[in-house]
Amino acid sequence: MNISVSNEPQALRLSFGEHRFDVELRDGRILSIPYTWFPRLIGASPELLNHYELSGEGEGIHWYDLDEDISVKGLLAGNVDQTNFAKKYWQAHPEHSPFNATESAA
Repeated sequence: MNISVSNEPQALRLSFGEHRFDVELRDGRILSIPYTWFPRLIGASPELLNHYELSGEGEGIHWYDLDEDISVKGLLAGNVDQTNFAKKYWQAHPEHSPFNATESAA
């Protein structure tokens, strides 16, 4: 039996929908995250989205082809992408901004 000694939240697997992705945690919780939180994921093909790697013991998610890294702990804290890429994307596409209160929750 393999028992993890990490106290950090750990992803087990991901699934992808039209507007968001779900992160299933080892403790049974499921996080549903809109792609707009991470602009590099917006419009990515299903093949690219499914080509992810869990880093650490599931403490992070990495997409090599999309140059995206997300921590599970950050998702639980409600953190969105903090990179210059994301800030520039949201400036150019305010309708996709996670800070846009009028955006549909679809």
